Amino acid sequence: MTIARAHLVDPAVTRWYHCVTRCVRRAFLLGEGIHDRKSWIEHQLEELAEIFAMAVAGFAILDNHLHLLVRLDPDVAWGWSDEDVVRRWGRLFPPRDKARQVAPVSEEWVQARLKDARWVARARQRLQSLSWFMLCRRSRPSQGKLRSATQRFGSFTNPTDAARRSTTTTRNGFFPAVSH
Repeated sequence: MTIARAHLVDPAVTRWYHCVTRCVRRAFLLGEGIHDRKSWIEHQLEELAEIFAMAVAGFAILDNHLHLLVRLDPDVAWGWSDEDVVRRWGRLFPPRDKARQVAPVSEEWVQARLKDARWVARARQRLQSLSWFMLCRRSRPSQGKLRSATQRFGSFTNPTDAARRSTTTTRNGFFPAVSH
């Protein structure tokens, strides 16, 4: 029987997870043609690692799937000020104007979000969530609604140093934790 990811991912047990995301309908992740999606995916992972309270220790991009080795850092998120949380969330989901076009994150927008402590707490929780990280990895939330049917992902714990080393021996990328 399957286990809900909410029960599977527990930073108290282990902070390291090996995630595999694949394309549905046998589509190719990298596509065909001259588009360099590999560097785009690498840039996207780097940007998300800066925003979320986690580090991408390694990744491998294959034709129709992607392997990630991720370390969760919930303590880092609790060290952020409320304003840091709001600004990080604004990088992921920027405000929209009346025409639904992306607007810059203004000081007024930040101050309005800071007044709602429940919103800040929920955003802080999401910025340390592996599910939200993977959701934002597979879509471009700053350019519209989240697309949930294009890719799926599974996660596996990596509790020991030996397991992490065996997983990262074939990596083709590395993003250390950003000092927050």
